[in-house]
Amino acid sequence: MVYDREKNHPYWEVAHVDEEGNKFYGVCFDAEAFVYWLNNIRFGKRKKVARLLVTPNKTPNKKINF
Repeated sequence: MVYDREKNHPYWEVAHVDEEGNKFYGVCFDAEAFVYWLNNIRFGKRKKVARLLVTPNKTPNKKINF
């Protein structure tokens, strides 16, 4: 899961630093990261299931607005 702190990925950002210097992290990702996760983590053993479409030539089967 992308929110599991044990997972090392580039989408962690420091969300807050308390007065003792303790860092609290949040996840920040974009559409490209979401497509990467779908294709390589969630459905990694199958064919690629998602791709980014800026201007589709035809209507996609399914669509997620991000």
